[in-house]
Amino acid sequence: MLLFLGFILSIAACQRNGIWKDNMTLWKDVVKKSPNKARPHNNLGNAYGLQNRLSEAVHEYMTALTLKPDYADAHRNMGDFYRVTGQPDMAIQAYTTAIKLQPDMPDAYFYLGNIYLDRRQWDEAVSKFRTAVALKPNYPLAYYNLGLASANQGQLDDAIRSFQAAIILKPDYAEAHVNLGSVYGQKGLADEAINEFIIAIGIKPSLAAAHNNLAIAYEQKGWHDKAAKEYQLAHEAEAKPLR
Repeated sequence: MLLFLGFILSIAACQRNGIWKDNMTLWKDVVKKSPNKARPHNNLGNAYGLQNRLSEAVHEYMTALTLKPDYADAHRNMGDFYRVTGQPDMAIQAYTTAIKLQPDMPDAYFYLGNIYLDRRQWDEAVSKFRTAVALKPNYPLAYYNLGLASANQGQLDDAIRSFQAAIILKPDYAEAHVNLGSVYGQKGLADEAINEFIIAIGIKPSLAAAHNNLAIAYEQKGWHDKAAKEYQLAHEAEAKPLR
């Protein structure tokens, strides 16, 4: 009997493999069978989102929230929708609701931080990025943006520590090397700055900012020939079409 039952279950599983061939089909199937459950609607929204079908995604998130108003994941997903569709105030509201309901959401804090960074609200940005990295220590993007916000606050030592943390987690993070070099330059540490710019160019030779900043550092050293070469490379990098 057990073998026979297993055989029946195996047939059923094989039949459902066709239904579950991708997330879209899977969650459409679950929503059809459980239309009054919030999670399937939220996950179907995610599947639509992955295909850039945003109007259908937001419909599913709103349905999930109608069924379960305290559903933190759906509020966060609405925040993502508002963010990518250029509605930052609505995004802030949605992310804030999400983290009130579920405080351990590093991505919600990260994207809140990005909105404040774009608005040049440095204190708010720093606060959100610090929470993001506290919740998710292996988050190089959050450390990088924390470095940007700290530098704009004038907290150069904090910025250095943040860029260094991003580089430890992602050694080939060329932009972090460039910005670390820039902060070193602001502190008068020309040799350290030059070293970071050279590392960045080694990682990403087409990074115009690295060549330009290296040129400035060379000029400050009085190395005008080297500076001219880097300015030329920066110009070439900027002129190169994106692929």
